[in-house]
Amino acid sequence: MKKILSLFTSAVVCFCSFSCQNNNNISDNSVPDSDQSAVQEPEILEDYPFMELSASDFSDITVSLQQNKGDPPFDLKHIDLSGLDLGQETPACFLPDVVDTYHHINAEPDTESYNYQMKFRQDMNAPTSADITAFTVKDDRVFFGASFDKFCNPSHHSAIFEYDTSSGNVRKIVEFVLNENGGNISDLAFADDCLFAISNYDNNCFLHKINVSSGDDEIISDDDFAMFGDYDDERLIISTYLDDNNEFHLYEYVFSSGELREFKPFDTDYSSLTPDLLSYTTIDRESHSTIIHTPFYSINTGLRNVELISADKEICNVVEKVADSNYFKSIIHQYNIRSRQCFVLDTLSTNDEFYASGDLIIKNSYGTSIIVPSIGQEFFMMPQDMDNEFQEYDILSKSKYINGSLITFRTIMDYHMQLSPDETSSESYSMSVKPLDIVYCNIQ
Repeated sequence: MKKILSLFTSAVVCFCSFSCQNNNNISDNSVPDSDQSAVQEPEILEDYPFMELSASDFSDITVSLQQNKGDPPFDLKHIDLSGLDLGQETPACFLPDVVDTYHHINAEPDTESYNYQMKFRQDMNAPTSADITAFTVKDDRVFFGASFDKFCNPSHHSAIFEYDTSSGNVRKIVEFVLNENGGNISDLAFADDCLFAISNYDNNCFLHKINVSSGDDEIISDDDFAMFGDYDDERLIISTYLDDNNEFHLYEYVFSSGELREFKPFDTDYSSLTPDLLSYTTIDRESHSTIIHTPFYSINTGLRNVELISADKEICNVVEKVADSNYFKSIIHQYNIRSRQCFVLDTLSTNDEFYASGDLIIKNSYGTSIIVPSIGQEFFMMPQDMDNEFQEYDILSKSKYINGSLITFRTIMDYHMQLSPDETSSESYSMSVKPLDIVYCNIQ
């Protein structure tokens, strides 16, 4: 469940609807034309009544997944971030007037340990580039939460930036320097013409409302906030982390009144949530089967160990963890409510994270790929000429659900040696995160 709460975080693709032939095994490498479809989709009214479904209502179609390095049969929108520069600043906690407070030397003068720690403080008292910790997108603007403090957790020096993709201009909106209400910026959302942020400092979390133009920062509340969910013109939904009782809470912030109140869309305990925080799963106590609950239908899957990826009126995606030798493999089940078909495919992966919108599924690991179960294809998102580029780096993708869109933010990670105040640690590494691009589309 903690994985579900740390989700939310990425970038995807254009919503595109595919059909497939009604057979028991899809293995053709080609992408079928739309007129080859044999799926019969019954007419369903826009506001059809709530339906209670079970696994027996769907015909299973086993899909043999084919990996494809060609162009996918849909458009992806890219925002190139390779030249993005958020500037360099010296971490505030290493400045000479405060370094003794935050990095006290615990050794006698003129000893080897003392000299080592002094050198460490001197080396860290230098401008450093920012590492991006959170992001959100609004039209042609991208907002980043970033930290200049690569050594401390929580960060003693963080900031929030606005990047105008049309002009290329970068602007610092607000900065948190030695601020106990700041620390690490873990999530961002743009709603009601304001920027909302979640920060955490020394196990304390804060909900911020920030005026983008002036940079004025209002602390709405402090709680164990985890991430932002769905939002519209009236409210923003927010979740908290798991507590000691394996429970977490949902809140809604009402824009018109400025009220933050508990949000209880479900009358039962739930085991996993979609990133928009509006659909969930429960476990049947007798059969231990996973039941999917959405505003439009419920499905008793007959499956165990299942996490809900996404659900809308017509498509529901879940990932089932199945024991295989010494590990668990990930099996996707995609339920098509119209055709009453369920595409079942082995994703050929174990610990990847999955995001979805409609019948497109994003697989995030060290890199990103797009799975289309209905045609049995997996398309890889990567820089051109990948065989010769970025060989020494990892490409890490973070995906999140932003007001009806799936957004993937890809970064290049560069590992390098880092000094440590403990001279016994001979090999210490830090990681520089360089933005690569953002890939997304609006599916609404």
